[in-house]
Amino acid sequence: MRKTYLITLLLCCFSALLNGAVSPFSFSSLKMEEGLSQVSVLKIHQDKSGFMWFATRNGLNRYDGNSFVVYKHSNGDSLSLSSNHVTALAEDDRGNLWVGTMNGLNRMDLRVDRVYSLNDMAAYKQSPLYHTWISSLYVDRQKRFWVGTNKGLYLYDYENDSFILNDLEGELPRDQIMVINEDHDGNLLVGTLQNGLYICDSKLNLLSHYFKNTTPFSLTDNNISAIHEDSEGRLWVGTRSGGLNRIDTETNAVTHYTAWNGRLGNNSVRTINTYNGQLVVGTFNGLSLLNLVDGSCTTYTNFDEQKGGLSHFSVFSAFVDNANTLWIGTYAGGVSYSNPLNSRFTFYDLQGGSDKLFGIFATMAYQPDHTLWIASEGRGLLSLDLNTDMFERFLLDARPNALNDRNIIKSLFVEGDFVWCGTQKGTLYRFDTRTKKFSLFYTFHKEVSIYTITRCSDGVLWLGTTDNTGIVRVFPDGRIAPSDSVFALLPSVRSFLEIRDGVYLVGMHTGGLALYDSHTHKLIKYNTREEGSRKLYNDQVSNIVKDREGRIWIGTFGGGFCRFDEEKGIMEWLTAVEGLSDDNINSIIPGDDGKLWISTGNGISAYDPESRQFTNYMGRSEIPVNEFSMKGGIKLPGDRIYFSGSNGLVSFYPERLIENRFIPPVVLTSFTVNNKPVVPGDLSGLLDKVLDYTQAIDLDYNQNNFSVGYAALNYLYPNQNKYAYMLEGYDTDWNDAGSRKEAFYTNLKPGDYVFRVRASNNDGLWNDEGRSLSIHIRTPFWQTWYAYMLYLLIIGGILYVVWYYLHMKRKLEQDLVEKQKEQQRQEEFHQSKIRMFTNFSHELRTPLMLILSPLEEVLQRVDMNPNLKGSLRLVYGNAQRLLLLVNQLMDLRKNQSGNLQLRVSHNDLYLFTQEIYIAFNQIAVKERITFRLESDESGIDAWFDRVLLEKVFFNLLSNAFKHTAPDESITIRLQLFSVAGLQEQFPGRISGEVRGTSRYVCLSVEDTGKGIDDSDKFHIFSPFYQGTDESESNTAGTGIGLSLVLSIVKLHKGVVWVEDNKPKGAVFRVLIPINREAYAHEQFAEDDSSARNPYGGIEVAEDESKVPDNMQEQLPVSGQRYTLLLAEDNPDVRRYICKHLEPYFDVLEAENGVDAFNKIAETLPDLVVSDIMMPKKDGLQLCSEIKQDLRTGHIPVIIITAKSMVMHIKEGFQCGADDYIVKPFNMEVLLCRIRNILASRERLKELYGKKFSLESLGFETTSADDTFMQKLFGVIEQNLSNPGLNVEILCKGVGMGRANFYRKLKAITDLSPVDLIRNKRLEIAARMLLETDMNISEVSANIGFNSHAYFATCFKAMYGMSPTEYVQQNKKNLYHV
Repeated sequence: MRKTYLITLLLCCFSALLNGAVSPFSFSSLKMEEGLSQVSVLKIHQDKSGFMWFATRNGLNRYDGNSFVVYKHSNGDSLSLSSNHVTALAEDDRGNLWVGTMNGLNRMDLRVDRVYSLNDMAAYKQSPLYHTWISSLYVDRQKRFWVGTNKGLYLYDYENDSFILNDLEGELPRDQIMVINEDHDGNLLVGTLQNGLYICDSKLNLLSHYFKNTTPFSLTDNNISAIHEDSEGRLWVGTRSGGLNRIDTETNAVTHYTAWNGRLGNNSVRTINTYNGQLVVGTFNGLSLLNLVDGSCTTYTNFDEQKGGLSHFSVFSAFVDNANTLWIGTYAGGVSYSNPLNSRFTFYDLQGGSDKLFGIFATMAYQPDHTLWIASEGRGLLSLDLNTDMFERFLLDARPNALNDRNIIKSLFVEGDFVWCGTQKGTLYRFDTRTKKFSLFYTFHKEVSIYTITRCSDGVLWLGTTDNTGIVRVFPDGRIAPSDSVFALLPSVRSFLEIRDGVYLVGMHTGGLALYDSHTHKLIKYNTREEGSRKLYNDQVSNIVKDREGRIWIGTFGGGFCRFDEEKGIMEWLTAVEGLSDDNINSIIPGDDGKLWISTGNGISAYDPESRQFTNYMGRSEIPVNEFSMKGGIKLPGDRIYFSGSNGLVSFYPERLIENRFIPPVVLTSFTVNNKPVVPGDLSGLLDKVLDYTQAIDLDYNQNNFSVGYAALNYLYPNQNKYAYMLEGYDTDWNDAGSRKEAFYTNLKPGDYVFRVRASNNDGLWNDEGRSLSIHIRTPFWQTWYAYMLYLLIIGGILYVVWYYLHMKRKLEQDLVEKQKEQQRQEEFHQSKIRMFTNFSHELRTPLMLILSPLEEVLQRVDMNPNLKGSLRLVYGNAQRLLLLVNQLMDLRKNQSGNLQLRVSHNDLYLFTQEIYIAFNQIAVKERITFRLESDESGIDAWFDRVLLEKVFFNLLSNAFKHTAPDESITIRLQLFSVAGLQEQFPGRISGEVRGTSRYVCLSVEDTGKGIDDSDKFHIFSPFYQGTDESESNTAGTGIGLSLVLSIVKLHKGVVWVEDNKPKGAVFRVLIPINREAYAHEQFAEDDSSARNPYGGIEVAEDESKVPDNMQEQLPVSGQRYTLLLAEDNPDVRRYICKHLEPYFDVLEAENGVDAFNKIAETLPDLVVSDIMMPKKDGLQLCSEIKQDLRTGHIPVIIITAKSMVMHIKEGFQCGADDYIVKPFNMEVLLCRIRNILASRERLKELYGKKFSLESLGFETTSADDTFMQKLFGVIEQNLSNPGLNVEILCKGVGMGRANFYRKLKAITDLSPVDLIRNKRLEIAARMLLETDMNISEVSANIGFNSHAYFATCFKAMYGMSPTEYVQQNKKNLYHV
């Protein structure tokens, strides 16, 4: 393949030399502007991957065709070059690039992209290469690595990692080794600084020594700078200042090539290479090219980069890469490179230089005297001398302000020594090429552009214009030929072709194509509106041409091009779908090779009609024309084609457009994971080699976002390289990446993938093998097969457990049913027991009231017999005990229903306990029991609920006294603990969250009685539980007290337990926190009274015994006698209450709710006292009916109840009760509450009697009384101005009878209806006097007073002043305010 490629290039070059117009080289350059680290390129090397390496005086550069990677010395960094001055490069077969510098040797491991400086290695500190000037490096065919230094020649021992001096058994002096090479026989060639050339065999036996002497075998100089062997086996030896020497190794003959004998351009030889059959010698002054056949020499000293020359005259290095590109390293111009394929197109930049020719360069015409004429838009007519490549400009109008407007040329036509020029001004000029003068030949006298000029077979000059006539014909004498009538159908002609005598094809700007026969005057049109063979893809026709086979081609701007046949019409269409570079056709030129050369909107396309294949040239770097011009194409003799454009011309020889057959190697350049670059040896640990040396990568499941960089190492127009990639396992087809050199993938699933990338060179030749990289994304452990196995096992285990559960459930179902029934029976028994005791306690409260209240009255008498009084006190005490038992039952019920609430307050726990001790001390004395109180502190600051904790003490002490025999002892012990002390003293007793600053107190009740059996300790705090010994004795209790103790202690967030006392007896211990922080905010009492009340602020029966001593003196309230109705179903209670109320009130009685309401509606009493539990209609229903009836809503109601729970009390208030009292109660308390309610009613009467607008008083109308009054006031205001307003109107308005209305109004306001109407009118009159502009008479009339005098009298009686004085006083007050 490579041989065929080289032969093709040699034939190309030979053909070029025959034409004699092509330079041997066309160089492009790379400098610091492109990223090169320094402009002196001393050595050039291409590694096995295809990267180019450039050694400079300021670092080492790696180039991939698009960007540079620079390696430099960094102080203190052992992984950097030993010096920036790089002098030599060599690559071995172990992946190492050896880098010689002015200060030692470096090894770059290409597999990991890392530099190792031998100067920084401890093992080389004694090496002769330590900090040595390395002048040459070479790897021979035996893979031996040679190092030439200023101290001699060294061979590297890979096994021992050492360098061995080799002096050819003493024949090679310790001279500086400048060059090392090898001939075709494997002989080593060593060039020195001062001693010439040494040749030794592969076993290092000296064969020859060439140096400067006086013999015929003498070299021209001993300073050897370059050694090269040509294809004939001849050695070429370059010297630093003596030119070139050719050595025939067979005869040892030496031939000298120097500037002195004319065989060399310069004697300072730096490099020697064979390139395309020539010997290319790099010298101090350009290149010398030696013909290896005849030995002739030509010099290349073109240093004009704009014309493809070298970037600098001083050549230092040269290299021929695997694509046959010649790289030249210069001393001050960077690196230049040339390939026969990078000079296929010649570009003429007409906008460069000092005289910039701004404008568009369009149509062209050729004059056989080697002159190319070019029309421009704005810069007149240009000529290009094809022999000298020199341009000259000729202006139609040379005035400065006419450069653009008056110098636009649209069309050209060469005829002999004249050039016809058509302009956009409607003028036709003739330019004389001899005199270089323009002469006006014809003018249209209007703005008309002439786009086409041609001389047809009739001898007439045909002009295609933008005028409506389209075509104008001009005779040679300047006369205008008569116009054909069909010309009016051909507007804006842009192209024209006579296909045969008298038959023409006309292309128009928007009218499509027309076939015109001048003989028959027949016109056939082809456009987008036609169908079949007459249909165009676009109506803008840009070109009409005929190739050498006589085929006619029509180009359009936007619809590609097509082939036309006079008989068959449009025959075939060719567009971008078929492979055309673009559908916008600017110009079509038939070539001598039979192809059509087409300039488009996206480059140049070559079409072969025989094979129907396209070849496209679209690279802007190779064809730097910004935009090709319409009809801007021409073929010159010799098949040289020119295309014009907006910024210049491009020319080429079709036969020299050899396709680049070099298949570029593809390398992987970079790898990123989660937007972070990955390099060998970094913290990620993903790469141990550079990506291009890596076959596979393992990624974690969360590293599934990555990118891969790649590059095609084709250095001919590398920005025209194209890429395609795919990720097997993810992509289903190749992704066309264009010139983008990186592929991105995100959120990939775990699995195995293969990334593949392929690339093409600048001519679209693809490397289909490309490059691949295996990528494995590890599955997270929860998605692995063993994880799924574990899931299956877990699911199987769950299913087994469910099955086992169901199986055991079915197996034990009967047992469970029996146990549940037993538990249900126990629970029902327990609940029935609670309900029985609760109902029993309710029923006990009523008789207890009839026992305790009379006893209290009797015991207050002072004239009673002492013996009888003692007996009565015994009865009173037992009744109190019975009441205590009832209250305990109620507390237990409250706790189980969730209504027992904590109300803690700040107290001294020691003093609290001392009070209880004093109370029980009398019992202890009586029973002859030793009773003690012991405490660690004399004062304990604590937060607790006094009422509930008192019940705890009472129950614990009652049990202790009950089970302790005389002469035994009972001790109350108070102990204060911190958290640490508590855990030490009672480990495990306190659970849950414990604050470090919390304080606890232990309340212990210790007795030396008979103790508690172990079997009872686990159940002793259960409700209604009785111990085994109690059932056998007469001391059995109810089983309620200790259950209540447990509930109260839990409310205090404490614990209670029982343990044995030593040596006998039992100890009950209560452990509770006493810090404020232990309780929630809503558990704190507002004051001490609320703290004593467990029902949250509602008074209970225990507090009702306290009444004022002067209660008897405070009743009745006023001189009148009030009427009360008492509703009570129990006749004893009813008689007892009546007995105490009748001295102060008129009492009506009712035994049920229905009878009570009937009497209330009939008599309208001043107050109702009702029990809750009554037949037919209970007290709550009665209260609700009273409050909802408009007639009775004003009557206050007091509820008597035995239901002391909060929920029952709330029910009473929600139905409208004004107060409640709990059985048993003290009669004096009941009298006090009655008196208070009646007194508040009297105050309300006074209020209603004076002020009538509740809103003015700031009250909301919510009660029945308020609703009644507002309704009444509304009736009065509606009839305010009516003098006839009377009681009948008011009764009708409020919906009540006259008698009931009188009684209700009197009860609420203590006013008669007439007084109420008058007062209401006067109140509104006072407001009107202040808020309106009406006078007194007008106000009097508006509020319903017939007499002004009567109004003034009533007003003064109510307000104490006349209306006039009232207005004056209030307005004066307003003014001062």
